[in-house]
Amino acid sequence: MSDVAIHDLATMSPEARTSLLERTEADLTDTIRKVEPIIAAVRTRGDDALIELAARFDGVTLVRKALKVSASQIAGAEKELDAEIVAAIRLSVAQVRRFHEAQMPDNLWLSEATEGALIGDRWTSIDSVACYVPRGKGFFPSSAIMTAVPAKVAGVPRVVIVTPPGADGTADAATRFIASLIGIEEIYLCGGAQAVAAVAYGTQTVPKCAKIVGPGSPWVSAARQLLSNRIDPGSPAGPSELLVYADNSVPAALAALELTVESEHGPDSSAFVVTTGSEQELLKIVR
Repeated sequence: MSDVAIHDLATMSPEARTSLLERTEADLTDTIRKVEPIIAAVRTRGDDALIELAARFDGVTLVRKALKVSASQIAGAEKELDAEIVAAIRLSVAQVRRFHEAQMPDNLWLSEATEGALIGDRWTSIDSVACYVPRGKGFFPSSAIMTAVPAKVAGVPRVVIVTPPGADGTADAATRFIASLIGIEEIYLCGGAQAVAAVAYGTQTVPKCAKIVGPGSPWVSAARQLLSNRIDPGSPAGPSELLVYADNSVPAALAALELTVESEHGPDSSAFVVTTGSEQELLKIVR
């Protein structure tokens, strides 16, 4: 790992500790200006804009029918993956599904506050949701799992995935396999601000959705902000942050893996390990 700094908390002033833990803040002002014409293009020209923007930003030539990943590409994705990755995805999907099933509220509860007067809550799912899965610096099956599985558990009738096309002109195999595993039939090849605009307005191919969820670049965040009156933008996703507490019983490789997973998201990520070990022991982790 690079750019590693070691601090002795016992000798740091309160001001130095505060400075160390300051959150990274993204100023989207300039990005919003760049995103506005992209949104306008998708709103007015639909699929044609998505195809042009895929060539411009992703370096991929698409035709209209290729904007939607075919059923055969989804069904055959498992064969493209190593058995170890397939097993890991199956385990992750099962664990995430189990967690969110435990969160599910009763569909309806009523209480008779006064005689003849019933009050309560009735829970229903939204009609549709778009799950944004980033692609730029690799592939992120965890994003597909942690957005699409909860939507399926909640009973959302239409769950779609939007993701930038790779160099091969389709979605990565892991994302396609997750879709096949949990029963998602719609994956659309569009990324960045144009993906948010596509599901906010709908195009000839991409459906209009009620909500969009999942992490993304500042371009995605800016588009969500601009389109919040057209689509529920979900929770804002900022720079990654992680704090690992580890004593001498924690394997250094495990702590280093946790730090790397967050740091790889971008240069504005913050990853810390706090340990009572010596500097030499800490260096085993960060190296």
